[in-house]
Amino acid sequence: MAVIAKFISYDGGIAFSEKAMKIQRQDEDALVVPLDDVVSVRVRRPQEDSEGFVRVETADGKRIRVFFDDEQLQEAVQFKRAFDAAVSDFDDDHALAPVPEMNTYARPQRQNRYAESTQAYREYSDRAPQKPIFRKWWFWAACAVLVVGVIGAIAGGGEDKKENTPSAANQNVSEPATQNDVQSAPEQASGAVNIGDYAVEIKSAFKTVDYEGNPALVITYTWTNNSDDTTSAMASLLEKAFQDGVQLDNAFLYDVSGYDPDHYLTEIRPGVSLDVQQAFVLRSNSPVEVEVSDLFSFEDPATKTFDPNNL
Repeated sequence: MAVIAKFISYDGGIAFSEKAMKIQRQDEDALVVPLDDVVSVRVRRPQEDSEGFVRVETADGKRIRVFFDDEQLQEAVQFKRAFDAAVSDFDDDHALAPVPEMNTYARPQRQNRYAESTQAYREYSDRAPQKPIFRKWWFWAACAVLVVGVIGAIAGGGEDKKENTPSAANQNVSEPATQNDVQSAPEQASGAVNIGDYAVEIKSAFKTVDYEGNPALVITYTWTNNSDDTTSAMASLLEKAFQDGVQLDNAFLYDVSGYDPDHYLTEIRPGVSLDVQQAFVLRSNSPVEVEVSDLFSFEDPATKTFDPNNL
């Protein structure tokens, strides 16, 4: 479930997805409201004697305000339009109507293409024939461990007869291994960027097509949870991609090899890292600028540029 829209002001921020709206204000705990409980989102423009604000009204009568100034007016209006578009399956008057009496308000069901494509992929996987045991990775891993064990036993049995040979062999093997370890560690850490309570490294990308046949780009990044809470990439990070200066839409993929959307929803404990993938619909063959940022942080995001012509 990707974030649909995000609005940040000097008083805090609001972000909403297909399921929930998260409201963060200064010196207050974040408030997560199911999107079905959101009655309206309204924008009041700054006046001569008062500030502007975005007001979120919930089904239980709460009205939460996030204030902004003149410079943030356009961003607030765009956030309101994004919310209206997300509930466009029924008219605006209904969407912004007062809360009905006796809590009889019922929000119409919206189409969730991501859930439909994921469910279809799982049904296809259940029907697909199972791979033979010799084509599964763990079979060959077990064979490799067995072979290494046998070689180790043979080498250990010959130590009494050949005292100098094992020492020379160990010296020749250990030196390259130590050198590789020293070189690989800086390379893995060099691309990581600390954003808020998390560290992100944008690693790779590949081209494919979405479920409608449009060209799409799948990016892979590794994120580390450095906070004190168990959380997921969906609840903590925001991914964006730009091509020719225009933000790209999220792509819905079906049965694409090398693409796993489930890790985006997987929660991890503090100190744990996980690879996550996101897909975007391409507009052209121009370079794509990818950004990954903390959902409620003002720090600079992790960035990387990919050229679709070289993928």
